[in-house]
Amino acid sequence: MANIKDERKEEMKEEPETKTEFQELIPSLTNEEYDKLEASLIVEGCRDALVTWKGIVLDGHNRLRICHEHSIPFNTVTLTDIESEEDAKVWIIRNQMARRNLTPAERSRLAAKLKEIETELAKGRQLAGLKHGDKKPVKEHVPEREKGQARDKAGEKAGVSGKSVDAAEKVETFGSEKLKEALHDGVVSLTPAAEIAQHLSKEEQDKAVAIGKKGVTAASKKSKEARGAARGPTREPRGQFNHYMRMIDAANECKVILKAVKGLRPDQQRLSKVVNAFGAVRDSAAAIVKSLTR
Repeated sequence: MANIKDERKEEMKEEPETKTEFQELIPSLTNEEYDKLEASLIVEGCRDALVTWKGIVLDGHNRLRICHEHSIPFNTVTLTDIESEEDAKVWIIRNQMARRNLTPAERSRLAAKLKEIETELAKGRQLAGLKHGDKKPVKEHVPEREKGQARDKAGEKAGVSGKSVDAAEKVETFGSEKLKEALHDGVVSLTPAAEIAQHLSKEEQDKAVAIGKKGVTAASKKSKEARGAARGPTREPRGQFNHYMRMIDAANECKVILKAVKGLRPDQQRLSKVVNAFGAVRDSAAAIVKSLTR
């Protein structure tokens, strides 16, 4: 992807086109925001030029619509350093992040989209670099750590957490249209919306949305409880498991060393107590590990 410089060329176009795929990246205006924009354009005209790329609108979809409805003249400027549609999408998202007073949920959604697009662009560059003649590049596994880094970087650009980006992805992927709309309108919060999007049917989601914020929160809580019951008692985290395994290894190693030097120490009784203490630690840790792996 080329560096997206904001190189603009003033240009009057016959008629700029709109692309649904681009327009869907842009958070919709509320009715109040749209009415204010419409009133401003009618009184003051379209002072800001529409931004286009190859004749397609990247910024100014609402202004274009209003200008058409009221026969208001407008100008366009063309971005000249964008190479592909994916690059254009990145520009749209970054432009929205920089210009609009977006809610955290909207910023999280944009960050999720940005992560998805930039990941695909990175894969494309990687594959292009690996190709040699007819030889096909080997598909590489992307570690979860790197996926998390991409998520966190996208969240940082949008001013939200990586977890919020994950939640937004779940709503976009699994959420019903009514749930997405309620999230956009600020009727529901992102975290419970993500929970029911991932674990409830779209019909169940719509029922919760119909009740409002309390309905979605209650459905989210019920979903979590049901999943917890299905899993059974909560187990110790993986980090604890590894900690106890290290305790066992250390205890065994120390016990072997102490036994080896037994003959060099005068106080055999005290040394025996130390050896036994390490053995007790090992046995205790082993019992915990056994309970974790049942």
